[in-house]
Amino acid sequence: MSETKDNNSLLSIYKKVALFIIESYVKISQNFLKTDFGIFILFVPLYLLWILNSTINLLKNYQNIGGGQLSFIQFIIFVSFLLLTYLYYRAHKRNGTKTKIFVLFFLFLFFVNVLTIKIQQRFDDNIISQYHDGIPQIEASIDYFLDGKNHYTEDYYDTALADYNLYRIINVAGKDRMYHSLNPAFENYVYPPAQFVLASPIKLLTESLFGRYDHRFFIALFFIISIFVVYHLPEDRKNKLSLTIAYTFNPLFLDSLIYGYNDVTAILPLLFSLYLLKKNKYYSASFFIAISILIKYNTVFYLPFFLLYIFIKKQYNFKIKSLLRFCRYAIPMTIPFVLLLLPWLIWDFGALYHDTVYYLNHIYPIRSLGLSAYWLKTGIVQSPFEYHPFWIYQVIFLLLAVPPLIKKQFKDNSIHHVYLAGTITMIGIYFLYRYFTSSQVILIFHNLLIALFI
Repeated sequence: MSETKDNNSLLSIYKKVALFIIESYVKISQNFLKTDFGIFILFVPLYLLWILNSTINLLKNYQNIGGGQLSFIQFIIFVSFLLLTYLYYRAHKRNGTKTKIFVLFFLFLFFVNVLTIKIQQRFDDNIISQYHDGIPQIEASIDYFLDGKNHYTEDYYDTALADYNLYRIINVAGKDRMYHSLNPAFENYVYPPAQFVLASPIKLLTESLFGRYDHRFFIALFFIISIFVVYHLPEDRKNKLSLTIAYTFNPLFLDSLIYGYNDVTAILPLLFSLYLLKKNKYYSASFFIAISILIKYNTVFYLPFFLLYIFIKKQYNFKIKSLLRFCRYAIPMTIPFVLLLLPWLIWDFGALYHDTVYYLNHIYPIRSLGLSAYWLKTGIVQSPFEYHPFWIYQVIFLLLAVPPLIKKQFKDNSIHHVYLAGTITMIGIYFLYRYFTSSQVILIFHNLLIALFI
């Protein structure tokens, strides 16, 4: 009996020690990462590794860059980062915000350099440059738009996408074998209309100045503007630089931008709508969140919590008159829908629905890190091209997850919760979808970083 008591007592001590260590670690790491210097120290080594890897891989494509020259370039980059880290440390000790911003700007030039080289190599016939197939497809859709054609009814066989041989045939893993299929992007355009409508003037301007256009110009422009928006989101001054560093120098997200993923084009108006919410400019905020959704549909996950934020702030209730008064804040959302979506709904609703909704649920093969991959591996779904009602799991998730998130928002009605709740909803929906890839994992991680500081 006494031996059992001794064991229980010893176990209790171990438990207390373990809890103390965990709590201490969490507290120390939170205090450290909540400072801009902590984030800087965490991200800069990762950013350095990414820069070295990206720059060297790009330069290797040029025949005149040999091993000795590569080693020298690596050395120069490494020494530059050491110097910048030291300058940031000195500025942190002296609370020199201007010096910190100068260091961050200089670091950002590395990203600009890699992006510039990547775009140049795309147009070099002697170099095979990898980029997302959405880049040439969006460029072709802009041409269709400027020519007065409906890009949802047109195909992409005779466009720049057809010249991109790397992804003409896609390989998809099934349960027992590998499937080979023609890229369905040749006959389907998944993006909402705002993506190419907003990019059209940028394409015309870029072509007039440089004689060519790469859609990553548009992506980079939105990314740069979003950095300024991000800086003004946190209330706490200490969090402003921390969030800016975490947002700007996330190496995974930067790599996805250079590859050509266009998530940031929807993130910018979403973040700006949250900034306007913070300023109590609800009508303008509603307008910009609608723009965000029409650039890329995945930001619709934030809409319920966005509207609930206004509902709670304005102290509305669930009576009919109160709800009708609340509906006026949704009116600005209709403007982008009328201008950017309605023309294509009228022109050919079937083509729009087929390409932006039906396509991802029925045509695009299962390529997933989530539940659908497990279903495919276990044989519940036999083929990556087979339809399976994943929407049932998504509905169950929404019924289980959204009510607690709404309840939490009534206790903590902040833009932090709006963004966190929207990201949690995104995680569940994506995990239970037939299409959940590494790019979406990167997007979720990036959104969680944003939610941490706003």
